Amino acid sequence: MREIITTVLTSGGAAFGVAHNHPSGSLDPSEADLATTHRLSEAAETVGLRFLDHVIVTDTAWRRIPHPSADPSHPAGP
Repeated sequence: MREIITTVLTSGGAAFGVAHNHPSGSLDPSEADLATTHRLSEAAETVGLRFLDHVIVTDTAWRRIPHPSADPSHPAGP
């Protein structure tokens, strides 16, 4: 968390998103993915950043991991 938030702040960023791959091909978020998304959302809010998205990527598709500050009008990936 700290490294991501620090990188955004020291780069002069106001908003950020993260993505990572699942080599297994599964688009289902793990418990760690869900916890990380929640923690990133809270950390961003604490320091005044906008957390845009956390995305899982596979060879054939991608999926957003919903988070509390996500815009419900923004559709999820395929």
